[in-house]
Amino acid sequence: MGIQAIAIVEEAVRGTDPGSGYLWIPVTGSLLPSFAATDEPRQEFRGNDSALGALETSIVRRESQITMALECAFYPGAETGLLFKHDLGKAGTRAAEDTSAYKGPLYPLSQPYGVGNELGTTAIGMWVLFDKEGTTYKQYYGGCRPFDFSVNAEGTDDVKLSFNVKAPGEYATIPVINDLTPSYTGLAAPFTSQDVTCYIGTTVSVTGTAPDYTDISAGTMTQFCPDSLSLTVTSGLDDKVQMCGIEGPSKTFRSGQFGAEVTFPIDFSDPSSGYSSYDEWVKKFTGTNSNVLLFVLDNGEIAGDTTTTYQTTFYLPAMLSNSDTPAIASDGTQPTISFTYTSLYDETAASPFIMQTIDKASAY
Repeated sequence: MGIQAIAIVEEAVRGTDPGSGYLWIPVTGSLLPSFAATDEPRQEFRGNDSALGALETSIVRRESQITMALECAFYPGAETGLLFKHDLGKAGTRAAEDTSAYKGPLYPLSQPYGVGNELGTTAIGMWVLFDKEGTTYKQYYGGCRPFDFSVNAEGTDDVKLSFNVKAPGEYATIPVINDLTPSYTGLAAPFTSQDVTCYIGTTVSVTGTAPDYTDISAGTMTQFCPDSLSLTVTSGLDDKVQMCGIEGPSKTFRSGQFGAEVTFPIDFSDPSSGYSSYDEWVKKFTGTNSNVLLFVLDNGEIAGDTTTTYQTTFYLPAMLSNSDTPAIASDGTQPTISFTYTSLYDETAASPFIMQTIDKASAY
């Protein structure tokens, strides 16, 4: 069987393969992006018998588009860091930590793409290697931009990442015999759900100027442990069609507000100390309720020379809380309750969402 793999790379100009700098990322789910084309005939009369069908010579391709749910385990490093940067817009300065490890923030921008903006004309290209009857072929999908992502943790499984990727269809090439060699050297271990620590409260500890914090930690926030956790981030960006000679949606623009949503089920309980899901539920009867949420992922693997480990922190400084009705049954079984938190813009943090990553990448 031939090799099957995906490499991603940052393009300086959307749709143009830079020819080097490929990052090989293990993926799950579908390997090939979806290529959708709108091909249709012109409905016109040219003296032919139109009752029998449109003329073959009148078919025209109106547009085409690449879409993909790029799914993988959450590997900390340049591979996922590049995707996060292009989904959010800003990857701040990464400071050296413990010699070979680097730490820095990522957060959303109002308009990351376009001349004069943070990401300019850049995009992500993907080389897809796939097997065809024992021979490996490669195909390039250029101009890709991720517009939303989700993080899901459950049980003892790996934390799962999924990026919603789109690109103009004409940036897809024809498959050819492969000449690339995948390399996964230096790839860190993925985060597992056991590596996730959840915090709630208002006493988060931050260092530096918002939103370019140099450090974010839990401070004296209250730790809690849900049954599972889902974080969905919607950038509010999308591609639209322009009269620029490209068949398909080509300009990235803001079509809606940025949003982050956190959902989790948890035991319905009221311990004498620590986190009380009962108290969180009761607050909804007295008015609106907002909270600070912090999720710290740490796989324990050394990223620096001695002590610094691979970490990713999700900081959500203002989250509007809502909950379902507790599932209290008459048979005495342990009731559960599901919470949903929706992001708001926080003036102090100057952002609705900030990430902090620690890995071996000096820049994304």
